[in-house]
Amino acid sequence: MRVSLKSVSGVDSVDVSLEKGLASVKMKPGNTATLKQLNDAITKNGFTMKQSTATIAGKVVVTNGKTVLQVSGSNEVLELVPDSSATPLATALNGKSVLVDGTCALPSLLVLFGLGASVASTLSFFPWLVTLSRHKVLTFAISGALIACSLMNTYFIVPRFRREECSPDNPNACAEASRLSRVLLWIAIAIYTVGFFVAFLLGPILSKLESA
Repeated sequence: MRVSLKSVSGVDSVDVSLEKGLASVKMKPGNTATLKQLNDAITKNGFTMKQSTATIAGKVVVTNGKTVLQVSGSNEVLELVPDSSATPLATALNGKSVLVDGTCALPSLLVLFGLGASVASTLSFFPWLVTLSRHKVLTFAISGALIACSLMNTYFIVPRFRREECSPDNPNACAEASRLSRVLLWIAIAIYTVGFFVAFLLGPILSKLESA
């Protein structure tokens, strides 16, 4: 993840702690990087940015009752949600350049279930999982092809050409083995489906819900 974040234009330094599940990023003065670029750099390594605390320089703009921050350099627009006591202050700062400390919440499935720290700890023990996540398209393509071949073999090829030779002492052995194979196959399909959803669909869905 450190290398990926470092590759974002405008990043000065990166400090990553897999045990804590945290990444601290220091930006260069006058950078034009956006939160989306940083988020993309994190997600392509198999992680999900659940929440980020940032200090951002920009100009306060109040339009149609909404207070937003136009970030200096990138011109990215972030909606500001001040507490009730700070609302009059935000209106008074309309059009002025400020330095804002705040939290950008990016929800994720793992955070909802409180598994963020568990995933980080798992990755610290099994770092090769990060390598797999970097090649998730190839990983899921190969896994999907193998599952498809297993489906074809189980439901189309074997029933047509199978010749059962079971032991006379246990005539049901073949049927039981076949049933177990099908159960294991559908468990694999379920795991693959959940993994595919989290790897490729969850991020875009949450991003749309966040921007709605």
